[in-house]
Amino acid sequence: MIETEEVERLRKENAALHARVAQLELLGIAASSIPAFIVHLGADLRIEWVNDVPSGMTATDVMGRSVLDLVTPPDRAKVVDAIERARSTGKTTRYASRGPGPDGTVAEYEGFISPFGDRGVVLVAFDITEHRRHEEALRTSEEKLRVALAAVHVGLWSWEPQTNEVVWDDGMRALTGYAEPLPVDAYVDRLVHPEDRELVHRGSRRTFETGEYHGELHRIVRPDGEIRWVWPTGRVVLDEQRRIVRIVGGILDVTEQRRVEEQLRTAQKMEALGRLTAGVAHNFNNMLAAILPSLELLRREVPPAEHELVDDALHAGKRAAEMVGQLMTFSGQRPIRSQRTIRPQRLVEGALNICRRTFDRDIVLESEIADDAPAIVGDDGALEQVLVNLLLNARDSVRESGRTAPRIRILVDVVDGVEHPEARAGESYVRIRVEDEGIGVQPEARAHLFEPFFTTKAVDAGTGLGLASSYAIVREHRGFLHFEPREGGGAVFGVFLPRPSAVAPDETVLRSIVERPGRAGRVLLVDDELAVRRVIGRVLESLGYATVAVGDGASAVTLLRGDPAFDVVLLDRSMPGGPGDRFIDDIRSAAPRAKLLFFTGQAVEDAARRRVDGLIAKPVTRTELELQLRRVLGNAK
Repeated sequence: MIETEEVERLRKENAALHARVAQLELLGIAASSIPAFIVHLGADLRIEWVNDVPSGMTATDVMGRSVLDLVTPPDRAKVVDAIERARSTGKTTRYASRGPGPDGTVAEYEGFISPFGDRGVVLVAFDITEHRRHEEALRTSEEKLRVALAAVHVGLWSWEPQTNEVVWDDGMRALTGYAEPLPVDAYVDRLVHPEDRELVHRGSRRTFETGEYHGELHRIVRPDGEIRWVWPTGRVVLDEQRRIVRIVGGILDVTEQRRVEEQLRTAQKMEALGRLTAGVAHNFNNMLAAILPSLELLRREVPPAEHELVDDALHAGKRAAEMVGQLMTFSGQRPIRSQRTIRPQRLVEGALNICRRTFDRDIVLESEIADDAPAIVGDDGALEQVLVNLLLNARDSVRESGRTAPRIRILVDVVDGVEHPEARAGESYVRIRVEDEGIGVQPEARAHLFEPFFTTKAVDAGTGLGLASSYAIVREHRGFLHFEPREGGGAVFGVFLPRPSAVAPDETVLRSIVERPGRAGRVLLVDDELAVRRVIGRVLESLGYATVAVGDGASAVTLLRGDPAFDVVLLDRSMPGGPGDRFIDDIRSAAPRAKLLFFTGQAVEDAARRRVDGLIAKPVTRTELELQLRRVLGNAK
């Protein structure tokens, strides 16, 4: 009986032992399948058991070693601290460290330590290297996205129509100037430009009608008054009943693109207008080239009682010539009549003196010229006209402002690194600014300021050519004209002229040549217009020059080969038989001592100008023709 009970007890213990072994095997299998390292540490922190080791290592590599041997030196103090807290508190503690990873790499671990037995602990460490790598990649990606969005000026937003909840990112706050998101209705009422509100509402209605986002290009007015062009894009999120539950999207700031597009459209429009005006002005110029000298000759022949009529005709003709000159300037066909060294002081004072004689006495005209402002090179008369045009506009603006004793100032300085679409990189510019305290320029008119015939003045109060011709004159001098509103009201027009690397002959030198006693000589006039040949021939003869006139370049070469004894050849550039340029070498060869001058109403590029001895611009008066010929023949002496 006793034996039977003992056998039964042993059988039960054996069964329990088998069950425990099975349980331990199950725990072992579970431990080995857990994606973590489970380590039993003794009181001395040596490893007594481990469920797994990193690939490239074996259990014998770690068993019996201190766990600190498997932790990078900078992180050992953190692990010791976590173990001591677990022992002292009896609670699981958490830590992060680095240690051996797969195949000799260094891995990042997140560990949990729990007390076990007498001063022993169980350590569970998860390899989070890949997770951290993904986190860092995501963080880097987000940073790149933020930089990219900031670079292209995009703001991100979302809107839930049911709750009217709006979420903005920092880009939206920077773009709009508002610190907190605006509900959709407030966005339209407070931000959208009044002229664009109906457009935005129409796009919103289409979005709800179609279930697809419809954003419209529009303007916003920031709290500081700045107007920006924005292009919204978005995506609609629908529920099962195709109701809109959320709209997410972005707003792209396209202000700069709009400005560039507007400049391109303006340039194309001005180019087309330039071609039109060039054709009209060229033909009209040839007519004036015959009319003005004819009137001067006629005045010498008619009785004194008729002089007033001729003078009126001459005055009208000269005004017409000025308008043609402005048209040709705008079209890029007006020749720069002289290249002289011009002191800014003389240029500014010349323009101010002209205006002081005609402006209202209460208008204060001032100038401020920097001590280091260098001389510029160009056509002094044309540049003076630019300043006069700007001063006249400023005068009209301050008159309308109603100010008492309004000021108009001209300031001259030198600037480097100018940020402007027409500025050349690395170029240093002499900047001449005309500032006024007038009514300014309305935003809608700013895009048209330099277009010919555009004017905000009353009918018969202006031709609309002043700023257009000024713009073209400054461009002829390799510079540019810039407008900006003046802080506190008014306008600032800046004339930017490149600082010259070399200087042209001083004006006093040229004047001394003109004033020398002249000598007559022989002139060959080459022009396809019969009326021009006839009247200019008469003018030359009245000045004492023996003159021969022919209608094309080939005839001129033939004549010179038989008779080279000419002092001056006046050569038209635009002739049906071929441009005058193509005959320059043959004329030089046939008459080597003759001075060769272009006689033209068109612009002459630098390369062509260097091939001749000078230029006489059409239309020309008798006095101007005499001075030009005396100058060139004075140089010949």
